[in-house]
Amino acid sequence: MSTVQNSTSRKRIIQWSPHDTNSFIVGSNDIRLYNIKYTDSFDNGIYHHSHHHHSSTNRQQYINEDSAVALDQYSNSVSSPSSPYLINNKLSHHNSTGSIANVGKNFNNNNNSNNRFSLPQQNHHNHQHGNSNSHSHHNSSNKDQSNNTGAFSYDIEYPQDGWEPKDKKSISLISVNSEVQLMKCMSWSPDQSDPNLVACGLTNGRAILTSFSSVNRILKEFAPRHIRACNTLAWNPIFKHQIAVGLDKVRGDMSTLVWDINYINSFKQQQQQHHQQSIKGGLVDAPHTISQISDNSFSTITNDYTETIYQPLSEFTLSEATLSLAWLPNSPHCLMVGTGSKWLKIYDIRDTNTSQALTTHQKSVSGLCFDPFDSNRFATMGEDSLVRIWDLRKFDESILTINTNCKSLQQIEWCPTRSGVLATVGKDKNTIKLWDIKSPIDLSKSPKPDRKQSISNYDPNTITKPTKTHHSTEIIASFSWHPTNECRMLTVSYSGVIEVVSMNENIPISWSPHGNLSFSHGNHLLEGPSKGTTIEPDLNIYKNLKNEDGRYDRDISLKMKERAKFGYSANVEENVNLGTKINDEGINFLWNWISKTPGQIRTHKKKMLINEETQKDKNDFVGIHHILFDSDNYFLNPSVENVCGFLHYKSHNRFLCSSICGWGVSPSLPLELIISKLEKQYLYEKAVAMAVFHLDIKKAMVVLNNVSNLSKSALSPSLSKDREFNLKVLSIALAGFGDSGNTNPIWRETCKSTAKSFSDPYLKTCLEFLSTSDSKEIYNVIEDSSINLADKIALACRYLDHQDLSTFIDKNTLAVTEMGNLQGVLLTGLTEKGIDLLQNYIDRTADIQTACLAISVVVPKIFRDKRVSKWHSIYSDLLDHWSLWHERATLDIQRAANKAEPTQPQIFAKCGYCQNSFSFEAVTAASMVGGRSQARPNFKSKVPCCPSCKQSLPRCCLCLLPLNCMVPAVDYKKPTDRESWKAGAEPFEDWFTWCQTCRHGGHAQHILDWFQEHSVCPVTDCTCRCSSL
Repeated sequence: MSTVQNSTSRKRIIQWSPHDTNSFIVGSNDIRLYNIKYTDSFDNGIYHHSHHHHSSTNRQQYINEDSAVALDQYSNSVSSPSSPYLINNKLSHHNSTGSIANVGKNFNNNNNSNNRFSLPQQNHHNHQHGNSNSHSHHNSSNKDQSNNTGAFSYDIEYPQDGWEPKDKKSISLISVNSEVQLMKCMSWSPDQSDPNLVACGLTNGRAILTSFSSVNRILKEFAPRHIRACNTLAWNPIFKHQIAVGLDKVRGDMSTLVWDINYINSFKQQQQQHHQQSIKGGLVDAPHTISQISDNSFSTITNDYTETIYQPLSEFTLSEATLSLAWLPNSPHCLMVGTGSKWLKIYDIRDTNTSQALTTHQKSVSGLCFDPFDSNRFATMGEDSLVRIWDLRKFDESILTINTNCKSLQQIEWCPTRSGVLATVGKDKNTIKLWDIKSPIDLSKSPKPDRKQSISNYDPNTITKPTKTHHSTEIIASFSWHPTNECRMLTVSYSGVIEVVSMNENIPISWSPHGNLSFSHGNHLLEGPSKGTTIEPDLNIYKNLKNEDGRYDRDISLKMKERAKFGYSANVEENVNLGTKINDEGINFLWNWISKTPGQIRTHKKKMLINEETQKDKNDFVGIHHILFDSDNYFLNPSVENVCGFLHYKSHNRFLCSSICGWGVSPSLPLELIISKLEKQYLYEKAVAMAVFHLDIKKAMVVLNNVSNLSKSALSPSLSKDREFNLKVLSIALAGFGDSGNTNPIWRETCKSTAKSFSDPYLKTCLEFLSTSDSKEIYNVIEDSSINLADKIALACRYLDHQDLSTFIDKNTLAVTEMGNLQGVLLTGLTEKGIDLLQNYIDRTADIQTACLAISVVVPKIFRDKRVSKWHSIYSDLLDHWSLWHERATLDIQRAANKAEPTQPQIFAKCGYCQNSFSFEAVTAASMVGGRSQARPNFKSKVPCCPSCKQSLPRCCLCLLPLNCMVPAVDYKKPTDRESWKAGAEPFEDWFTWCQTCRHGGHAQHILDWFQEHSVCPVTDCTCRCSSL
C-alpha cells in the first residue's frame, strides 16, 4: 500500500538560470521552468516612474493552468510622495549610446518591491506545458546587462494631471518536467552550449541529467553502488563536463563521487549509432524512434535510451556523509568537501590518496560556497547558528564569524553582484538576512563572552547585526540570487509561494551646488538633470503641483549663487540696499537690525555715561534678552505710572528695547511721525493699534476719521468692504473708552466678543488689550496675539512687570531659537544664543550664506565659535565650486577686516644670495642708509639692494632695470590705520613677478604685456612656456 505525500509540505528548490536571466526553475515533485517579463512604459525613450504610495502588505496572485499571471508592482519612491516625475535615462557608459529600454528596465527592476505569487499544487501526473518554441524567444540578446558599472544622465519631466503608472510584471510557465521525482537537490549546468541542461540529485542517490525541450525526459543517470540520499551537487566551472555528487554515509563505501557526463558505455554507444540516422531534428534527448518494417507497416515501440553510468571518474570520502561540495575556482582539479563529521577537506581528483583537512563546526559542515569576487574566500555553515568565513591562504582558522542568531541554518549564498555580501536563511524561518563582511564590526554590539567561557577562546571578529533583513509571511524553503541584477533574489516557500525580493542598500544622494542631483543605484551612477535645468517644476505649466508649503521653490543653492553675484556680502549697507533683490522678509529684517541696533546701543551707553573701555562686554550687537536681564549696566528699577487705568513701566533699558522694536517715541521721534509713516504705507490697522497701545485714543480716532475721508476720495486706493466695516466697528468701540479707562464691565465684555469677529491681528489685539483689567490679562493678550514679534516685545516692555516680562522674553527667546526665525535676532542678538538661532535656521533652510555673512560682523572680532568657522569654510567652498573667485576674495577681505588683529603677511620675497626675506620688518632706515646713520629715508625711496647682504636685486628680464621695492617709514611698521599701508605700497605695475618653473621674471606690467603676444619666456635660450602654466 502506497501513500502520497502532501505536496504542500515538501521542500521546494528555486534557482535562477545562469544563461537566461529572465528564467528560473522550481523543483519539488517535478521541475517547472518559468519566465518573468517586465512590462515597462516607454514613450519615446521616457521611463515612467511612479511615486504613489502603496500598501506595504505583500500582494498575492495565483498562476492558473494557462500559466498567465500579472504581478502588482510596488513603485519605489525617490522624492516626495506628492511630486511624481518622469525620468529620461540616457546611457553614457564607454561613450556609447545604449538601449533606453534596458536602462529603464535595470533601474526599474532594482526597486524595493516584493512581489509574491503562488504556484499550483504539483503532483506526479502533471503533463507537459508549453513547447520548445515558447522558450526559443529567450535568446542571449535579451540578457540583462545591469552588472556593468556605468554613469547615466537623466532629465526631469513632470507628468500632467491624471497620469498613472503602467509598469507591471508578468510570469509565464514555460515547461514542466514531470519525470524527475523524489528530487533532493538540483543545479543548472554552467555550459552555455546547452542552456537547458539541469542536474538533479534524488533520494535514492542517483544523479540524473534532464532538459527542457520538445520532449522532456531523463537524458542520463549516474548510479552509485548503494542506495542512499544525494545531498548536494556541484558542477565544475572550468571542466564543465564534470559533476561532483555528495551522498549519505554507507560503511565501506565512498560518499563523494565525480562523474563525467560525456562517459558513454560501449553497448549504448552502438545502440545510439544504430538509431542515429532515424532521429530527425537532431534532438539528443529524443526517446522515440520509428522504424519501417514493410512498405505499409511501421514499428512505434518505445525504446528507452536513457543511459545509466556506474563508473565514476573519481571517488573519495570513505565512510563519511558528504553534505556540501564546492570546486576551487583557481584549481579546477581540486574539490572541497564538507562532511557530516565536522571535517572540511580538499581533494585533488587526480590523486585521491592525499587531502587537506581541518575541523570547522561543532557537528557537520552542511553548507559551503565560494565568493564569486574572491577566489580565496569561502563561507561554511553547520548545524549551529554560525557562519564562518575562511581564506585558502590561511586555512588553519577562520578569518570572520557571523552569528545569525538562528538555531540552525538552511542555506547560505554569496551575492553574485555585490562583493562581500552573503545571504542566510534559517530552518523553518521566514527571514532572509544580508551580511556585509566588508563593513566595520561594531564591538559594542558583539556578544560578550560568558563568565564560564575562557576569554582566550572568545573571538572578537564576530558580526551579529545584519545589514539588511527581509521578512516574508511564509516559511522560506529556498532562495536564489539573480545572476546580474543587484540585490535581486527569488524565494519559494514550502506551500509554493514565490516572492520576488529586492534588498537594496541605502541610496547615497549628493546635491550639487549648481542645482543638480546625483545618486547611485546598484552599479550605476545617475546625474542630472542633463538639460541644465533644475528639478523644480514650472508651476505655471504644471498646475497640479501645489506650492503651499514652498516645496517647489527654487533650490537654495541657486538662490545663494544668484545673491552672491549681485553683491550679497558682509557689507551691511550694501545688503540693506539689496532688500528688493533678496526678497526675503526675514533676511531683510536681519540686515536692517544689524545696521541700526549698534548705533542705538552706543547712543544709550553715552546717555547712561557707561565707559566702553572699562566695560567687559564690548559687543554692541546684543539682543533684548541681554539688555534686560544679562547686563548690570543696562538694568535699572523701572518707575510705574498709571495711565487711564493701565500701569506703564518706565526705565532706560525698557525704552532702549522699545526703540529697537520701532517704538522709540521721543521729542526727536514723536508718535505722530510714526503713525504718519504707517498711514503713508496704507497700514491703517497698525497705525490705529500704535495709537491705542500708547493709550492715545484721540490720535486713534483721528486716524480712523482720515481713513473714512480717504475712502471717499477717488485718488486714494479703495479699501475692501470688510476692511472698511471693521475699521468703523473699531471706531464705535473706541468711542466708548472714557478718560478714566475701561471701568465699564459691560463695555469690556462687548469689546472681547467683538474682537473675536476681527480677522486682522492688530484690530483684534486693540480691543482685547483695552478690555483687560490687570497685568496677567495683558500677558495673555500679548502671548496669544498674532501681531509682529517686534510689536509684541515693545508692548510687553511697556505694560508687563519684571516677573511677567522675564517669563515672556525667556519663552519667546527659546521659541524663536528653536524655529530658526531670523526676526528672533531681536531677542538673541549676535551672541552665542544668536549662533544657536542661526544654526537652527541653517538646519531649516540650508541658507548657510546668510548665517555666515551676518555673524562675520562679530566673529572672530568679539568672540569665537567653532560652528562659525565651519560655516565660513563651507560657504567658501561653495564660492569656489561656483567659480566666483572675486566674491570669494571679497569674503576673505571682509572677514579679515573684522578681526581684532590684522592678518600678518604670509608671503615674502627673499634674496637669492643670503636667503633672507624682504619683509617690511627687515627693511629699516639703518639697513638702507647705513648701520650707524640716523638719517631717515624719503617715503618714496627705493630699496636698491638686499637689506641683509647688500647684493643687488634681480633685474627685469624685459626692461633690465632692478626690481626695486619702496622703503617703508618707521611709522609704517606697526600701523594703527590700515590706509597708511596702502599709501606706502607701490602700484601693481611695479610689483615683481616670476615663473615658478624657470625662475625668470620682471615687472608685473611688463610680463603681462609680453605674454599678450608671446607664449615662451622672454629670456634668451629659455624655452619655458610660462603663460601656459
